[in-house]
Amino acid sequence: MTRLLKKGQKWIWGEEQEEALQTDASDYGLGAVLTQEKAELNYSATEKECLAIVWAIRKMRCYLEGYLEGYLEGCQQAVVDNPP
Repeated sequence: MTRLLKKGQKWIWGEEQEEALQTDASDYGLGAVLTQEKAELNYSATEKECLAIVWAIRKMRCYLEGYLEGYLEGCQQAVVDNPP
């Protein structure tokens, strides 16, 4: 997938890219999953949760600024505690 971003690389969307990106949509939400790099497969569950939170905040920062209050929760425990 990262090969597609390199300078001078011809844009070809093939089977490898199709397998790396999974999407879903409904009337109430959108979702996309980009499969993990080999190094990320060794991350603990907590590290994966934190990576997902950091990625999501960076991607949606313009929508979240001024609205991010309360709790950001991982699977089992609160990651950030910022009650109103």
